[in-house]
Amino acid sequence: MRPEMTLRLLPLAAAAAALLSGCGGGERGEAAKPADQIVADAAAALLQATSVHIVGHLHGDRLDEYVGRTGARGRVVTNGLSFRFVRVGAVTYFTGKEPFWRFCCGSLAAAAARRLRAVWVRQTSGNGPVGWLDRTSRLGYFASTLRRHGFLRKAGYATVGGRRAIALTEVRSGTTLYVAAAGRPYPLAMTLGRSRGVVYLEGWDAPFALAAPPHAVDVSRFPGW
Repeated sequence: MRPEMTLRLLPLAAAAAALLSGCGGGERGEAAKPADQIVADAAAALLQATSVHIVGHLHGDRLDEYVGRTGARGRVVTNGLSFRFVRVGAVTYFTGKEPFWRFCCGSLAAAAARRLRAVWVRQTSGNGPVGWLDRTSRLGYFASTLRRHGFLRKAGYATVGGRRAIALTEVRSGTTLYVAAAGRPYPLAMTLGRSRGVVYLEGWDAPFALAAPPHAVDVSRFPGW
């Protein structure tokens, strides 16, 4: 996680005050469309993108990941423990320190990691202790997440990462999605209701380094997996 993220992005509290300021003047372009159509356009734009940088926190967990068409890489902090991952196609590599191994995979796996001196572990086809990453580190997963929503209302405008955004709030949950008002209707941020988290989507279509870590150990060599 970048330590100075808040220097470039709106803090959640400040954003909340700005986002509900209401719409000024006549709506044009994307903002003139119904809320459901704006979200549909945002999901379609996401699927057409080549890459995006996703950073934030959800339900106490933190994530900082780059997601593209051919793979993803990043860092996740869950239950106070962090690990890094790289996905290249259908193969996911991950690594962490001993506390992560013990929490995620049990004491036998931690002992095996020490014995094999494994820096990176390799798993395929969504199997293994972090198999969920094969599904959640894809552009299609985030697009499908946007499409699953309840009744929406427009909630004014915001500035997110220097760009003007349309705020759309799901009435029941209080979750708010911010969609770029100009250019491609990329989703720029999402705040979960009841202060459960905030996620920023930035660096659209920017290239990022992606390579399989060398000398990875296959997950099958670890006991109990």
